[in-house]
Amino acid sequence: MTLPFAIQWLEGVSLNRMAGAVSVFSTPATAELWLLGCGLAGCLLGHRLNLPAKYLLGPMLVSAAVHLAGWSDFKPPFEIVNAAQLILGVVIGCRFVGTAPRTILRVLALSAGSTVILLSLTLAFAWLVAKVSVHGHVPLILAYSPGGLAEMSLIALALHTEVAFVAAHHIIRIFVVMVAAAPVYALLGRFPRLRAGAGAPRGMPAE
Repeated sequence: MTLPFAIQWLEGVSLNRMAGAVSVFSTPATAELWLLGCGLAGCLLGHRLNLPAKYLLGPMLVSAAVHLAGWSDFKPPFEIVNAAQLILGVVIGCRFVGTAPRTILRVLALSAGSTVILLSLTLAFAWLVAKVSVHGHVPLILAYSPGGLAEMSLIALALHTEVAFVAAHHIIRIFVVMVAAAPVYALLGRFPRLRAGAGAPRGMPAE
């Protein structure tokens, strides 16, 4: 939430979330079929390969293959993206039903602290890498940001900077997190105190 406003203020540009977005009413039917086909094929592939987060990684891999092969350059319409984000937010929010307000406030405090740490690391590494590479501070900040792939890519697009550079970093980050999450959590399971601390705040059950 903070980076778009910071980048907009630093660069003096107007960041329009609709920049580069496509509508379901303006895309050809073939693009929708490719989107649906990649989703279904990816789910089957993820199930076959027993991938972690198979319904996320499977479609991502199939979509990447389709785009790299040059078969299609479809983009998910913003209506579908908005609906998916709405559903995801509702599902996550419902997980807090019945949770004590004190626990929720503690989670928010921990989240704020984590945000400060992550943004500090992002700015520090972006500054260091900018000193020893040809990349500027802004694309590095967007690439290293713990923010969302779509949001950071849209900012890069609005700033006419290296969109592929920014997107590639976020795709790799998401892939590594999805692949490594289960083994790391299993490792923490051998140490109950660490698992309790990493899996859930005090007062909330660790699943």
